Amino acid sequence: MSLTVDRQSTYFHERIEQTVGQWEGSRTYESVKTGKITQVSNRFEVTLDRDEAACRHLEQLHALPSETFPYIIHIYWKSHDRDTRKLLSEGSMLMGYHNGWLYRNRGYVTDMPVLSQVEMPSPDHMLIRTFYEGVTTLGDETVAYEENFRWAGDHRLRTVLAWDKNHQLTLMGQYMERKLAA
Repeated sequence: MSLTVDRQSTYFHERIEQTVGQWEGSRTYESVKTGKITQVSNRFEVTLDRDEAACRHLEQLHALPSETFPYIIHIYWKSHDRDTRKLLSEGSMLMGYHNGWLYRNRGYVTDMPVLSQVEMPSPDHMLIRTFYEGVTTLGDETVAYEENFRWAGDHRLRTVLAWDKNHQLTLMGQYMERKLAA
């Protein structure tokens, strides 16, 4: 059953409001090509920014009309190798949602602005598909990246899959995350 854009937008905004806060997680990635498994621990924070200047900035990055976004979702993260505690990644991302699309100031595998398709089959299930063109940090020329989120209270299970330009699966990941504080 396909949901209307309005219903999916309602689900998205309700879920994001509930996601605001501090989180920690455990992640496992497997490179399909090499078989290498990486274990990661991370902390991240989700905030909402209703500042007009922040909204206008993201709208301008994507050549959108003013007042497209009611707020900006801001995510800050820091990830470490679970065994060595070596810092693997630290950064932030700005996102705005409009009519089934997520507009980001950068992607996970590029510093360029990206556009992602969002589906919300139910209030506790979100699917995000992103297509990257050009060389990415995964080393592929074109990458399709799919994130599948499932929520249960203050816990979230997230799986990711990445494909190369030849439609070959290159990366699989599973994240178990829990909310620490609102």
